[in-house]
Amino acid sequence: MSRIDILVPENNVRSVHMLVARRLAEKNHDVALVGVAAPGVHWSLGYILRLERKAMRIRGNDLLEPVEGVELSS
Repeated sequence: MSRIDILVPENNVRSVHMLVARRLAEKNHDVALVGVAAPGVHWSLGYILRLERKAMRIRGNDLLEPVEGVELSS
């Protein structure tokens, strides 16, 4: 199958990134999460997601939660 690199902010990997990678791997694709510099994304994205959850009264959406300790390719 094909090689797929998923570009993710190097200091802000989310559960959704892991889900997409896992589902592609289950389809026999060679998948790698590649960390890229994304200055300012961590603070601003987290703020926007919290605001959206509060405004929309969204609970239990773990896909947008940060994931620690993920091994990224370069």
